[in-house]
Amino acid sequence: MSEHCPTCGTNLSEFQPPKKTHTLQQWFDEVAQGEYKGMKLLTPRDASTLLGWTWVADDKNPECCGQPVRVYSIIGCPYHAECEKCKKWMHSVTVQQGNSWMSFPPEYVDENTKAQWVVKPAIAIAVASF
Repeated sequence: MSEHCPTCGTNLSEFQPPKKTHTLQQWFDEVAQGEYKGMKLLTPRDASTLLGWTWVADDKNPECCGQPVRVYSIIGCPYHAECEKCKKWMHSVTVQQGNSWMSFPPEYVDENTKAQWVVKPAIAIAVASF
């Protein structure tokens, strides 16, 4: 017995969700502009290492300039981290906020990866081969 949409009559058992056609890195490569063009997406640990942040303990925020880095989150999901002293930062490209930093079509982009962070462009350009 198949189920049908009560509004349009579509057979819901035949519905196939759209296939995810891009990795998050492929999508970012297509849409990135300016200093972000060609930038590799990083895991949180790799991004913080690239920024020179140190980890005192896995359950604590990394440190920079002798103080904990400020981490911003939405409902417990971190999307931005920044040293309030030197202003080095990293940002997740998967989190939308206000007038989104970036917006991707989740129905086509497989964001199931930990490599979803970019770092302040001046720092990333200096070590582009990371």
